[in-house]
Amino acid sequence: MKKSVLAVGIVPMAFLLMASGYQVTPSTNRILPGEDKLTAGTEFTVRKGEIFYSRPVGRAWSAVLGGELTLNIAGKSSTLPAGMQLNVARRVGGKAGEQLDDGARVFCAPLESNWNIGKGLANLLTLSLFASSQRLQPNTQFCVVDTDRDMMVDKAFLSGAKKAEDLLPIEIKPTPVKVERNLPLPGESEARLRFAGGVGIMGNLGIDMEVIEEGQRLVYSNGRRFIPKSKLPTKVDIFGASFTVLSYDPETKEAKIRWERGFHPAQYNVTTTTTTTYIPIYIPR
Repeated sequence: MKKSVLAVGIVPMAFLLMASGYQVTPSTNRILPGEDKLTAGTEFTVRKGEIFYSRPVGRAWSAVLGGELTLNIAGKSSTLPAGMQLNVARRVGGKAGEQLDDGARVFCAPLESNWNIGKGLANLLTLSLFASSQRLQPNTQFCVVDTDRDMMVDKAFLSGAKKAEDLLPIEIKPTPVKVERNLPLPGESEARLRFAGGVGIMGNLGIDMEVIEEGQRLVYSNGRRFIPKSKLPTKVDIFGASFTVLSYDPETKEAKIRWERGFHPAQYNVTTTTTTTYIPIYIPR
């Protein structure tokens, strides 16, 4: 499953169908606070392609599951292990979301893809991809509910189920959860700055801001800053980080940088969605 920014485009039918089910709005991801190794006034040299600064990213709010849960809804099973990070939902909407008690807190496991290329192509060929008998959307997400806000989850539902009976929250064994703020995402998860070297045909240098979540690099269109080589030294500000590109050596493809400060701890406003690939199918008439 590839993540990318949704800029302008047509919303696939699979997403429109979610309106009759659950619509989960997760808590936001952000650059986390922390101490930087680089200090103001430090000067250093970077090579083309080199990452010269990074800061961990995580969720504004996360929940840690206090015990193992095995869930089975709409024919889909999953075991959520003790210690698993769950996203704290900011809001649960949709028609199915109206079943939840006012004030209930919802914590969700990561989104899972149900797409199978063999079955998917067969469905496309038989025009049954959106058949009403299908039980699951292409992407689903198990969520657990703290009905009484006592930090014990006691119900669960599957966001992405399609049938009315599969959208009913189920009872589960009461299991503790602990809500934490600024918890780093697991695995390789960071915002970072990379020196791209000479870019384009206009005599520019490039500095890239990259965001990695659990090993997945997010794709977005405004992460590169261009610096004219003819205007060095040049001060650069990217998401609160500030530094000056002092000089560039075209022979070694190295730049000299003087550091001022690092990223501000804040939401980075990268919106991700699952991309959908449409395959044209010839249907004889």
